Amino acid sequence: KASCMNFSWGEPDGITGRIDVSFDFLEQKDLLGSTVKIALDAAAAAAAIIVQAVSASSYAKTATTALAVGQPVVTAAQAVATGWGELAHQAIRSPRAMVSATSILPGNNGRYASGNAAVVDNTATVSTVLANLTTSRVAMESAVADLGAGGSADALSSAAQNVAELVRTSLTDPGAQLAALLSLASFSVEADETLAPIGAAIATARSATAAMCQQMALASIALACADWNPTSSDQAEALRKLVATQMDTAATEAADEGYTDIWRALRDLRSSLTTFLADQASRLPDQITVTRNGPVPALVLAQQLYADGSRSDDLIGRVNPIHPAFMPASFQALSS
Repeated sequence: KASCMNFSWGEPDGITGRIDVSFDFLEQKDLLGSTVKIALDAAAAAAAIIVQAVSASSYAKTATTALAVGQPVVTAAQAVATGWGELAHQAIRSPRAMVSATSILPGNNGRYASGNAAVVDNTATVSTVLANLTTSRVAMESAVADLGAGGSADALSSAAQNVAELVRTSLTDPGAQLAALLSLASFSVEADETLAPIGAAIATARSATAAMCQQMALASIALACADWNPTSSDQAEALRKLVATQMDTAATEAADEGYTDIWRALRDLRSSLTTFLADQASRLPDQITVTRNGPVPALVLAQQLYADGSRSDDLIGRVNPIHPAFMPASFQALSS
């Protein structure tokens, strides 16, 4: 079965007995009738855990000597870690986090509360999800405080891993998780160049701490992909490219500093995760441009395009019209 999207015909000049006809069809496959969901590849999950362990081990080797120079070095490392942790704290307290909390509520709560999660908790209420969010915010405040109090490499790496994982577990919507973690993975500090011994130790501690925090965020990104449900192949492909770029940058920086174990762990994680995301993209429909002569209600469009009026919610969320009864004349929709 197919829906005729557009058609046209014409008679070429100077040629008799010929009519050119053109049709655009949208095949009515139910690829999105149930959310496409595949399990996070075991290799990707294992690679993420390995990155966490190798990052902590490598940081201990690099930073321990620098931290032993004195309290100014420890304070500098704590300041970098706390600055990174504040990004996570802001993500948990952002309006997006509150909207994310409502994504598991049963019922139709509007286009802005749908999120990327397929799981709905039928026992959840507004009060319970907000109470859970409050608990998560308190836990995050404690975790960021641990970053500022960590006096050793092991304490700082353990606290950084805890912060990254709290972002992943506290935000209900996997899309919000990935947005926050990608921000954490982009964190960096300016390099300090000095010939003074204590200045060199501070520079080493700062750069090593920032790199370790980035790596913990990248590992949590891989684990967050287990619950993320892209709605089109374009969305999955866009994340694949973004994650690949982030991991390439982190791996190259590690290689430049001589940390071959980190480079190898990040490259393995990149390979496993991008393969998983490419597999997701291959199972999902593409986005196409739909053009109509004028505004049409979302319910009518869903029936015309997919022979399924319930797909109107997907159209509304994808197009974000001013009003669902007046969809724009041209918009992006799924190809099936």
